[in-house]
Amino acid sequence: MYGGVNPIAPADANKVKHKDAAARRTLHWVGFQQQTGAVEVFLQAAEPFTVDQHVEGGALIVSVTGVTKLGKNTRRPIDTRFFDGPIVRITTRARKAQRARRGHAAVAAGVDVVLAFRDGKPTTGDLRTATEADGMY
Repeated sequence: MYGGVNPIAPADANKVKHKDAAARRTLHWVGFQQQTGAVEVFLQAAEPFTVDQHVEGGALIVSVTGVTKLGKNTRRPIDTRFFDGPIVRITTRARKAQRARRGHAAVAAGVDVVLAFRDGKPTTGDLRTATEADGMY
């Protein structure tokens, strides 16, 4: 039986203790929303994280630092090719830390979110971060 959220209860009554229940340093959710003229991809974790993006080959790589593990359903790819937007697939992969070596900078452990584009010509997007009412980031 689904306990769900009570829309009549005060906001604090619906607040879930995600930080206690959720595994630390884990990316818990990757979401996708098609909007008029735009696509929104969003990430959720119980702890703050930082995001950077770069184009690599035919994909946009969103590098997430501050989380190092993938939640159960974040391992599954999101097939978005049936929407009328530029993104056709979203996948995630854990990224191991690498020491600096000649000609290459050190890489922090984290998670990469890979966005594959319909035309094979990826572009970077606008980034924003927020702490939501339920305490998730």
